[in-house]
Amino acid sequence: MHNNLKTLLLLIFLLGCFFRQFSFAQGWGEPVDIFTGSINRYPKITVDNNGVIHCVWANYIEPNYWKIFYSKSTDGGQSWSEAYDVVQNTELWMYHPHIAADSENNLYVTYDHNVGNTAAIQVYFQHFNGSSWSEPLLVSGGTGSASFNKLVMDHNNKLYSFWFSNSKIFYRTLNNGTWSEIIQPYSGNNDYYGLNKAVVDINNNIFCIGLHRYEGQSTFDNKIIVFEYINGEWSDIYRINNNRLRYNKDIDIDNDFNPEITWSEQTTNTPPIENGTFYSKRTDTDWLHPILINDNNPSELAIAVDHNNTTHIVNNEKIEDAYKQVHYRKINKDIWLRTIMQSGIIGFYEHTMLTTDSDIYLVYVHKPNPEAEYSVFFRKFSIPEIVYISATSNPIEGGTTTGYGNYYEGDTAELTAIPNHGYSFLSWTDASGEVLSNNVTYIFTVIKNTELVANFELTNSITSPNNSGITLHPNPTDGLLTVEVRDCGCECHFGYEVMTPSGVTLLSGSGSVSKALSLAHLPKGMYLVVVTLGGQRMVQPVVLR
Repeated sequence: MHNNLKTLLLLIFLLGCFFRQFSFAQGWGEPVDIFTGSINRYPKITVDNNGVIHCVWANYIEPNYWKIFYSKSTDGGQSWSEAYDVVQNTELWMYHPHIAADSENNLYVTYDHNVGNTAAIQVYFQHFNGSSWSEPLLVSGGTGSASFNKLVMDHNNKLYSFWFSNSKIFYRTLNNGTWSEIIQPYSGNNDYYGLNKAVVDINNNIFCIGLHRYEGQSTFDNKIIVFEYINGEWSDIYRINNNRLRYNKDIDIDNDFNPEITWSEQTTNTPPIENGTFYSKRTDTDWLHPILINDNNPSELAIAVDHNNTTHIVNNEKIEDAYKQVHYRKINKDIWLRTIMQSGIIGFYEHTMLTTDSDIYLVYVHKPNPEAEYSVFFRKFSIPEIVYISATSNPIEGGTTTGYGNYYEGDTAELTAIPNHGYSFLSWTDASGEVLSNNVTYIFTVIKNTELVANFELTNSITSPNNSGITLHPNPTDGLLTVEVRDCGCECHFGYEVMTPSGVTLLSGSGSVSKALSLAHLPKGMYLVVVTLGGQRMVQPVVLR
């Protein structure tokens, strides 16, 4: 029995393989060089109603002298026009450009002006009417030094120009050729508010992600916030993260008009300090508990939700001596498929993603080797049709399954059956009853929509003894796990083991009625907790996050 138990424990381990690496049959196109020449930073893109892709970025000329360049592609990103100098400045530092297009294909650009003089930075605006660019116009005057501009266009061609000044968010709107007065959405206190990105839904509601800290706190206390502009009113802020964050965060909206966000924050509080990529989304009025996608010290995060409601995240990861540009695709609430898009000895920076009805567009900066320059690159991901893999349990009370969800044709799917206490796994069958596999984990190449059934049978090999009511909570846990035994009469003394999925005991001991276990010293991942009571054993997987 002990050998069988160890085998079952090993198989249950596969439940923990939430983030797996696969090769896509359909993948990213090769990188296209938009512009090479000197140092280039902060590329941003928009797509007009004719499908033309427009890109702006900052280009270094010499110290304290940067320009704003523009280029467009009329063939889906395969080729790009010669870079155009938007501002035509002969001095000063222009930086952080943003671009938007209206329904008539007019272009709007904002940028930080005179960045080399922190006391004099302002936000300027220029407009392209299809034939020529307007002269630069000061947008931010009157709030002191202004920087870190952001730009969003709603579906009524109303333009919102945001900036940061004196620890606050300010903005103006451009509607029918007229600029509004300057508006400050969060005033009345001395807290710090910063805006990192704003997106708009089809109802012209604006969803934002940014930073907040209370008066008297330092940058170490910055927390990610989300907030909204709905029906002409700004919402209260909602603080997302618990640990110290890195300055990487992004937001997009799904097809149900719910915001989805990604960010990086510390996963350890003691050296060596490590960081992870996190994800959350709002469903109705509640935010999901943050999900850790990877702990490879990520940076340069970008998120996009495509027309199939599939979420994509791209980030830069440092793995050993190489940097990786990595794409994560959400299969279901627990599983993200991972692919390495490319590797380099120098990282991939300032990712920006945008979705269309058929593609995902990505721009970023990268230098292929130490002697090269930081160039602006474009990549395209052609979105395939969704193939749905479903999984049900037979009987329903026999167990649960993981790995079902939305795939692409050619993906490798990995489904695992997890028996409930008192049941053992029999087989995987299709909808017709044909046996496909007798292994707990069924791995196959996705071809078409498939209905799978995980079959279980009742057994007494692993049970909760004498209906003793053994519970482990919370699960998942952030480090503290409580083993609790109820309704066992006078004999509530139990033993416990915390094991790796391969059966190596990491922690053991005994308790009576209740015992608190600290797992904080263990690496994050899945473990198996074995509780022995009255000569019988209960095994339960526990996730340490």
